[in-house]
Amino acid sequence: MSVLKTYRRPNNVWWWRKAAYRSFVLRELSAFFIFAYALVLLQGLYYMTRGEKDYEQWRIALSHPASLTFHAVVLIFVVIHSVTWFQVAPKTMPTLRWHGVPVPQARITLAGLTLACVGNVAVLLIAAFWGGWQ
Repeated sequence: MSVLKTYRRPNNVWWWRKAAYRSFVLRELSAFFIFAYALVLLQGLYYMTRGEKDYEQWRIALSHPASLTFHAVVLIFVVIHSVTWFQVAPKTMPTLRWHGVPVPQARITLAGLTLACVGNVAVLLIAAFWGGWQ
């Protein structure tokens, strides 16, 4: 009588070997950091409802080196998330044609990233002009 052998998955980082898997895992990991940052912002809203003193203490806490490090890591993951998201978008949409010629996916990705950057700069300029920097 033969003995059945069960499959055992290797206990290593097999996903790191293929670029598509790496991109997927980093994009999913970036969502965790973006969620954590959203919690930081919600905490700020909570302290804002408690009064000016509590809100100022929260803002002072954000200037701590650990908080600045956290914000730098979140910024890196936001950039990774944005770039990989714009790389996935042309793959999931119907073929875009310009004068009957298909537009390359790299151009669609570049256009999306460019528009996102222009939109962010525009929001910053509007905020600086309209609200002023405090």
